[in-house]
Amino acid sequence: MRLVLIGDVGADVDFHIGDEAMLESALVELRARVEASYTVVSASPGATAARYGVDAVLRIGFDPSIAGSRAARDIRLANVLAAAQGETARLAADDRAWAVIDTVADSDAVIIAGGGTLATKHSQHIYERAALAGIARIYDKPLVLTGQSFGPSLVTRDAELVAQILGGATLVGVREEFSAQTARDLGASASTLAHTVDDASFLEGSDTVAVLPSLELTAGQYSVVSFPDYAGVDTVETLGRELDALIAHVRSITGLPVVLVPHQGSLGGGGSTHDDAMIARLARTPGVVVAPVLPVRDVVTLTASAALSVSSRYHSTVFALAAGVPTVGVWFGLHTRRKIVGSLTNFGVEAWAVPSSLLHTDLADRLVEETWDRRADITAHLIEVAAVRKTESALWWDAVASTLTTGTAPALAPRSASATLAVSPVLAEEITDLSGWTSLVLEANVELTASLGEATDEVAVLAETATALEAEVASLQTSIEVAEGGVLVAPELASLQAENQALNWQIEALEQRMWERERLLAARAREAVALRRGVGVAKAETEKVRREVTSARTELKTARVESDVARRQVSNANLMAAQARGQVSELLGSTSWKLSMPLRFMRRPGPYLRKLLGR
Repeated sequence: MRLVLIGDVGADVDFHIGDEAMLESALVELRARVEASYTVVSASPGATAARYGVDAVLRIGFDPSIAGSRAARDIRLANVLAAAQGETARLAADDRAWAVIDTVADSDAVIIAGGGTLATKHSQHIYERAALAGIARIYDKPLVLTGQSFGPSLVTRDAELVAQILGGATLVGVREEFSAQTARDLGASASTLAHTVDDASFLEGSDTVAVLPSLELTAGQYSVVSFPDYAGVDTVETLGRELDALIAHVRSITGLPVVLVPHQGSLGGGGSTHDDAMIARLARTPGVVVAPVLPVRDVVTLTASAALSVSSRYHSTVFALAAGVPTVGVWFGLHTRRKIVGSLTNFGVEAWAVPSSLLHTDLADRLVEETWDRRADITAHLIEVAAVRKTESALWWDAVASTLTTGTAPALAPRSASATLAVSPVLAEEITDLSGWTSLVLEANVELTASLGEATDEVAVLAETATALEAEVASLQTSIEVAEGGVLVAPELASLQAENQALNWQIEALEQRMWERERLLAARAREAVALRRGVGVAKAETEKVRREVTSARTELKTARVESDVARRQVSNANLMAAQARGQVSELLGSTSWKLSMPLRFMRRPGPYLRKLLGR
């Protein structure tokens, strides 16, 4: 059997831990179940072949250097599929797409390995996978999707392509409920759709002896953090300052070193990209250990051996949760929200998935403190859930192997429900409010961006059409001028000129809409920043009031203590007075007093006589 896989994998110079981990996990699981040879569609076939011991071919190619606009991508997709159906003239003889077409034609099945690229922000990857799925359909090869995220943003054309991919799939695995619902909305059959976890959740790490000593670390005696060079609507510098403070706080409350773990960069050094840049910014914080860009299994071990994880990198949460490491997941936009929230929800700790706007407030510090205080309970919960999810993951891969060998999807076992943990009620309410505000702003920005993108594509198509018509008008006009001495009489010319003018008006209207949307988008971005800063100010004021109330309560408590002391002193004085009165009464009532009185009178009669005379 020969299987074809595609993952967003490639060269060492831009090594992406998560994408490589998902492909490696798929190969591990398939090799344990299916006797086959494997060919991977890769951005860098040589590096992929050497890394995983597989054959590899270069991607078909829909990136901007090959197809710079949506119209160009649609044309290339149509040409690739037509060529696969026998219209060989639609592609040049040396077109790189032929290697993929021939590979699929000679294979037994196709697998689209896990990832989050089926979203409009990664539109070129949607086209790549749509082309591969289309070729599989043409040659009647079973198609399996595993560990996928869909959306959250899919413009009309991208949604159509994803629906076509799903429509041709024999089996589909998604890694969060959001994506399961998106798949259902796009027409995926419930009988072939499974909610799994991320493909790399249970990838075995390398030996701790080979990883931790090189960084002078001991298992369970450090925290890990991972953040990309991406700040949402903030600037990288602003985010960097807030992360500095957060990392310092993690260091303070745990008393442990903090390890910065890159998830995308240059494997083996030699460049500064993605996480490298942010880590260089954060490395100035005291008590921080900076790890190099490591192979996938070393990163699994480094993360799984930590005492705490705070990250906005999706696979940092994946590796940590599966190993029972208490995790705070930070999301910056709707795309990362879907993945981070989905990852933590799979393990029943979605309350610890929070927006980056949290970093503007004291909520981040309070959440980290609560996570650390409750780490034993959180770890016990995660280990219990992970055992269930690992069993389900094994059953999923059994179903994948069955589908690949028989061409038919087996009955899928239902997903088990799991218990959930929650943060403290007051903290949960504040985080929920802030998450809601942040999501509203981000959703508005995404909608505007998508509309702007569609309008831009439409303008480009209209502009190309107008240019072609203008050339045709000019050519016809020249012909008529030559033929009739410059007298323009042809109705066809007038029609073309009218059509050309109408198109120009449409272009002007769309350009006006684009300008207005760009202004609105910029305003919304400013609103988002202002909102986050405003929330931060509000939280700071709330914290100030809270401190004042606490101080007042302390003063009141002190006053109450002092009052209690005074009350006890008065009570003691009253008791002493009562005791004195009792002693006098006892003396007056005693027989000895009555017997001694005559003797005292006889010895000193003066005082008694004066007292009697006074009366």
